[in-house]
Amino acid sequence: MNPDQIDALFSTRFVIICVTFSSLAMVAIIVMLVWATRRRQFTDQHRARRLALEAKIPPE
Repeated sequence: MNPDQIDALFSTRFVIICVTFSSLAMVAIIVMLVWATRRRQFTDQHRARRLALEAKIPPE
């Protein structure tokens, strides 16, 4: 094998690894968003907006 063939082989492997990783990451994100939507994680946003104000943490 000459160096050009080795470079082509490594660049092809790199592209395959990047595409595979990106695809797995996208699938994981979609699965998490579907799970959160089904569990109604995004429904009570009005309460979440006030949580920091209602924490009753004493001032330092």
